[in-house]
Amino acid sequence: MLHSLIHRLSSISFPKHNIGKNLTFISNRSFSSTPNVPKPKKITLKQKEKALYIKWDDDVEIKYPDTMTIEHNVHPVERNAYLDRIVQLVIDENQPERWLFFSSFDVDICHMIERKQPCYHAFLLSVGHPCRVPEDCNRLCPAHLAVEIAHEIGLLGVVTDSKAVLADNTVLTRAHEHGMKLLTYGSLNNNPSDCQKQIDLGVDSIISDYLKRIISGTHLPSK
Repeated sequence: MLHSLIHRLSSISFPKHNIGKNLTFISNRSFSSTPNVPKPKKITLKQKEKALYIKWDDDVEIKYPDTMTIEHNVHPVERNAYLDRIVQLVIDENQPERWLFFSSFDVDICHMIERKQPCYHAFLLSVGHPCRVPEDCNRLCPAHLAVEIAHEIGLLGVVTDSKAVLADNTVLTRAHEHGMKLLTYGSLNNNPSDCQKQIDLGVDSIISDYLKRIISGTHLPSK
């Protein structure tokens, strides 16, 4: 059972940050766009948390080796030890003023992150359309399935490719019926017109590489 795999970080006592009621835009180039910060080829999570501009929200995506990766002689650290190091570092380094959330394509990772600490929400990542899910990878959920799984295990929401929402907005409707948030990512989120369509549909947050372009090229619906 999953319950037996989870070691809770018991020293953390402050409440989770909640995503606001208003639509938000999240930068997908947070570290590389930070003013006056060198741009190394590789950075550690600790370096990123220290350098990230305080007014920017932060998505910490967690990747854990899947079966295909392990077959290529990659031997991952045990899940609990792996997650404990990430979570503790984020707790130690993140600024209280910054809204931060975890995300992962791995359902078990999201579930464990939620149970390990009461500070930050975990969002289930989705590839969007079912045709994008490789047959030999059972950890990548299409958007509709991701919403139902996330609801079942008590997550705040789902992050999916915007193409899935624009092709079929019932996934957004379903997420909101469950009281969940739906965030989007993807190449279409660098296009103001595609972002405006999502805003009009009621998407809760848009992750983009070009925030200034998107913010200046869109408008929020009148209340």
